[in-house]
Amino acid sequence: MIKNVIIILTMITLLLAFSSCSIGNIQQSSEVTNNMFEDQIVTESNKVNSPSGIYILEIVTDNVDNAMSFSFCIKNKTDEIVIYECSDYYRLRDVTYLLWGENDTVWVYSGDLGTFFWEQDNDSWIKKTYVDNRENIVVPQALKELKPKDFD
Repeated sequence: MIKNVIIILTMITLLLAFSSCSIGNIQQSSEVTNNMFEDQIVTESNKVNSPSGIYILEIVTDNVDNAMSFSFCIKNKTDEIVIYECSDYYRLRDVTYLLWGENDTVWVYSGDLGTFFWEQDNDSWIKKTYVDNRENIVVPQALKELKPKDFD
């Protein structure tokens, strides 16, 4: 009986040690990614100007279905007027990236839902899936570097 308790305690200790190492690696990896692309990846604390300089891309967070999630809005270059608000939400706990692409397209990579982009149509943006349009769209370089297996 005591032998079983010792074995269980040893296993719990090893599991806790392994878990803390994994969490540390994820945080460190996240910091490296943020530093490499901080001028391109939109975060809660980092709005990004569009390639044309006409718009600003901003994250909007909310609690959706008991999970912290984000959507985005596009504002004018003075950051005063919302021009477009996306109604889709992506969970923050999943690997996600929000960034601009060529011709002021907006890109969302979601490790859970897939990759989407929005092309401008006057003062609105039309959502499209990367899977259905991969032959007709240029993937942002930052996304290619962050997820090379998905965008070769």
